[in-house]
Amino acid sequence: MGKRRSGNSPQRFRHLLEYWLLLTIGAILRLLPYRINLKIANFLGKVGFGLLRIRRKVTLANLRMVFGNQKTENEIEKIALGSYCHMARGFIEHLIFPALSKEKILSNLEFENLHYLDEIMQHGKGAILVSSHFGSWQIGGTSVRLAGYPMNFLVQRQNNHLAENLVYSYVEDKGVTVLYKSVSAGKILALLNSNQIVAVLPDQDAGKNGVIVNFMGQPASTHKGPAFFSLKTGAPIVIALSLNQQNGKHKVVIEKPIYLHETGNRDEDIKNLTQVYTSKIEEYIRKYPDHWFWQHRRWKSTLNIY
Repeated sequence: MGKRRSGNSPQRFRHLLEYWLLLTIGAILRLLPYRINLKIANFLGKVGFGLLRIRRKVTLANLRMVFGNQKTENEIEKIALGSYCHMARGFIEHLIFPALSKEKILSNLEFENLHYLDEIMQHGKGAILVSSHFGSWQIGGTSVRLAGYPMNFLVQRQNNHLAENLVYSYVEDKGVTVLYKSVSAGKILALLNSNQIVAVLPDQDAGKNGVIVNFMGQPASTHKGPAFFSLKTGAPIVIALSLNQQNGKHKVVIEKPIYLHETGNRDEDIKNLTQVYTSKIEEYIRKYPDHWFWQHRRWKSTLNIY
């Protein structure tokens, strides 16, 4: 008999527990009216920020760095609380996906500038849809698929594959194809060349493999993927963000497509294009600061603030 590997059993138990909790909580939430789920989200946001203090220090450090000279401490804490509530809302809305029909989801949101996607599809090169951990980003991306556009999510693998497969199955059931970042570049290139949309969330720290651009007034390591694939295929980058409305609805805003103008310097082209879409996302974060995921250590590779 082989040696028993220490640590595996507790980890498997934890993963199973997380999986069954998600399964059970989701089933309960889907029995409740939507307005009640919104109230639960606000409650969870307040608990996460005020009582459990999950990533509270990171959140406030990020906000103070960006807004410390512009806003009072009370204003910064209000933004932080709002961020927790929006993240909780996105989480709950994801869990109730199985109970929402295509018609229900589309009736609960409005698109702004959807015609840009029609123009992109006519060019036949596909598109890299750049979004952000902003508002209810899962609904934003899925709604594009429900509106009739071929959509693929490029996502990062999580430690708990059981829970991961469960939550991603909810968007796959709506027609979205989920790809993991370990997939070959050739697969992504093939999707773009077949006039499909590949959606990415490149607003987290990219470590030593990223390109350094200015984000919120500070240098930030940012993923090269969107610019790289645009350079390779000629596919435009289009920014799409989901705004949460107070009445429980959503607005999905689609920005004018960004086409790469090559200079012959590959590294500079990637950096310049990355800066362009990063700056546009920054505009929305500054306008709706409570919508963004401030809990992430976004500047851990470039600044010593954590």
